[in-house]
Amino acid sequence: VNKMLNPQDIVHLAYVKGFSRSDKELVEVDLNLLKTDFYEAWRKKRGISENPIELIFGKTGLARQNETGKLLPTRAAVLLFAEFPNDLLETKCSVRVFQIEGNLETITKETLNWIGTPKNINGPVAKQITDAHEYVLELLKLGMRVPSGFKTTYSIPERAVKEAITNAVIHRDYHTKRDIEIRIFEDRVEIESPGLLPFNITPSNIGIERSHQYRNDLLVKHLRDIPEGTMIHNIELQ
Repeated sequence: VNKMLNPQDIVHLAYVKGFSRSDKELVEVDLNLLKTDFYEAWRKKRGISENPIELIFGKTGLARQNETGKLLPTRAAVLLFAEFPNDLLETKCSVRVFQIEGNLETITKETLNWIGTPKNINGPVAKQITDAHEYVLELLKLGMRVPSGFKTTYSIPERAVKEAITNAVIHRDYHTKRDIEIRIFEDRVEIESPGLLPFNITPSNIGIERSHQYRNDLLVKHLRDIPEGTMIHNIELQ
C-alpha cells in the first residue's frame, strides 16, 4: 500500500529508522543533575581530570550550545548519568516487565491476563540493563504456575536473555514516547523495543547483515566507558 507522507510522518520515520539521532538532541536539563555516581565512575574510567562538568561534556560531545548560546546536555548524557532520566525527559525511557498467564495477552472480564503488577525499571541506562537482567532471569528461574497446577520451566540461555535486553536498551528509538516492554508468557519471552529495523536492515536480511550504523552512536560510545560493576557483565555492546 502506497501512502503519501506529510512532513510529520517524514520526521517520525527518520527517527524510528535511525536516520535522525535522538540521542544527540539537546534537552533542557540542568547539568548539575548529571553529577552522579555514574558520571564519576565514567569520568574516572576515562581518566578525565576533575574539571567542571560543562568543560568535560563540551569536549566529549555530550553537551553543545543551542542557538542562543546556552550549553545544554544531549539526551545521551541524561540517559547515561541522570538518576531519574524518565522524569527529566519528555520521552519515555524505562523498561516494563509483564508476566502473562497463558500464551496470548488477552482481556478477560474487562481485565488483562497479567500476573501481578508490571515491574517498572528506571534509572541510568547501565542500571536499567543490569536491573532488567537480574529481574527477568530471576522470574525465569522461578518459573510460572499454570492453571493446571504445574509449574512451567524455561530453557532460554541466560546469555541470550541478557543480550536481547542489552540490545533493546541501547538500540531503541528514544524519540518515540514508548517504554521497552518485556512480556513473559508460559512458553516464551518477548522483548519489544520502540523503533523500526534501522538503516539497511530488513526482515529478509536480519541475522545476515549488520547495521551500517548505530541508531544511538553517542550513547553506545560512552556506555562502553561505564566501568564493570556498575553495568552489564560479559555482554559486548554491538
